[in-house]
Amino acid sequence: MDPMKKEKKIGFFKRLKIAIFNLEEYGMFLAESFWKAFKFFAILMLLIVLCMTFAYHYSLSNTILSYIRNEMPEMSFTDGVLKSEQKVDAYDEKYNFRMFVNTDETVSEETMKEYEAKVGSTEIAVIFLKDKAYVCAYALKDDVNLMDTSISEDELYEFSKQEMEYKVLLGSYPEFKFSGKEEFETIVEEDVIPAVTASTFFPVACAVYVSEFLQMFGDVCVVALIGYVAAMFLGVRFKLSPMLALAIYSLSLSFVLKGAYSTANIATGLYIEYFDVVYLVIGYIYIIAAIFMIKYDLIKQKEELQKILEVQEKVKKELEEENKEVKPEEKTEEESPVEKQENEVSETENNKEKPEEKEPDDSEI
Repeated sequence: MDPMKKEKKIGFFKRLKIAIFNLEEYGMFLAESFWKAFKFFAILMLLIVLCMTFAYHYSLSNTILSYIRNEMPEMSFTDGVLKSEQKVDAYDEKYNFRMFVNTDETVSEETMKEYEAKVGSTEIAVIFLKDKAYVCAYALKDDVNLMDTSISEDELYEFSKQEMEYKVLLGSYPEFKFSGKEEFETIVEEDVIPAVTASTFFPVACAVYVSEFLQMFGDVCVVALIGYVAAMFLGVRFKLSPMLALAIYSLSLSFVLKGAYSTANIATGLYIEYFDVVYLVIGYIYIIAAIFMIKYDLIKQKEELQKILEVQEKVKKELEEENKEVKPEEKTEEESPVEKQENEVSETENNKEKPEEKEPDDSEI
């Protein structure tokens, strides 16, 4: 294979730089297969999701530690028994999480029903009692038909409650105990949070990746449709796969900005009202500008090709004129074969006509 015909390899970060800062080089992406653009998109989504997942666990750990420091009542835990100085009924709107703490000797069924009634359909709740805890949530029913549109949301889900005894939960750590908030905070910060992060990071990242990937690829399709319409008005024809690839690169800056915004939103609660609108508008501007530049390059290439053809035609005419001038001169300078033969015959006849000279006879003297 000719090495000059090999496709030029471009690394991920260089490709990202070109996609954001060098619109005039988008034409090179059209010569590549769609799967290179799709691979670029998948890697970019992975980096964004990793940042979002780190931000999620960072925010969650800070929320837990902040609650323990500022709102949690004094507690102690010894020999599998939890004791709290006061009852707790708390709700975190950001994480849809509700927590109840009641360490009385006995908790009535009516009180438990009150706690359960407060748990919304999208919430997760934990009820901490003296010797056990309950994790409560609404789960999808096993026998429900998701294709039946007549089923209401209340009929889709059912309340579930999972019981966990402290002694069973801490089976391999029977000596676990704490005697106050500060000690409990240290245990949570040094042992519990790292363990929870390690066990939940990959599942959370996978769930977020699938969700963000589908959502952002939908945005790619929308921008590709806008680009296709713009290309028709500009008189440039594109197939589906090159237009999708062009849309992926056109949204690169939007993806980076959305990843940064989502990470900041999760970690700090930052909110920008019209960000989602601006996010797509940037993609529209990029793809329309890229199509304009591609059309300009095509016009420029056509003009250069026309100039080359004109020069070739001019050179061809000049060569033809030179050939016409050279041919008559060659005829006058050189004798033809017929003329050479006639000259030879005339020379032989002249030699025959000359009289032979006789030698003098001695007898005549």
